[in-house]
Amino acid sequence: MRLSQWFFFSQQRFYLVGANLDDTCYRVLKIDRTSGHELNFTEDETVYDHRQMVKLLEMVNEGNKSTGGLKKVATADGLLGFMRFLEGYYMVLVTSKSHVASIGGHAVFHIDDYVVLPIAQKSDSLKHPDEQK
Repeated sequence: MRLSQWFFFSQQRFYLVGANLDDTCYRVLKIDRTSGHELNFTEDETVYDHRQMVKLLEMVNEGNKSTGGLKKVATADGLLGFMRFLEGYYMVLVTSKSHVASIGGHAVFHIDDYVVLPIAQKSDSLKHPDEQK
C-alpha cells in the first residue's frame, strides 16, 4: 500500500486515505483533533474499493456540513510521523519526492517538500510563545 494519497480534515478529525499502487484498494486512518495534548488515532480495518471510498467520504462530508464539511488538505506521498512540541502534536507529511536510487530492487527517495500540520482543531495550542519557534 502507498502510505497516503489523500488527506482530508473536518472539525473533529483528520482522514488519511491510503491506496495500493493500482488505486483499487483503500484504507482510512482517522486522527482525532479534539484532544490537543494527546495523540489519538484509529485505523479503519475495512478495505474499500473506489466506489465505496467515494461514498464514505461523501457521508463524512454530509455528517459534518454544520461545521464546514470535509476539506482536502493535501495529496501526500507519505506520512513521516508525528511529533510533540510544547503545546500539542503535529503531523509531518511528505508532499513531494524524487527517486534518487535503487538498492536491491527497492526505490530510495529524496524528500523535496513537506508540510507540518498541527493536530489540534484550533490554534489555541499555538499560544505558547515558544511554540512558533
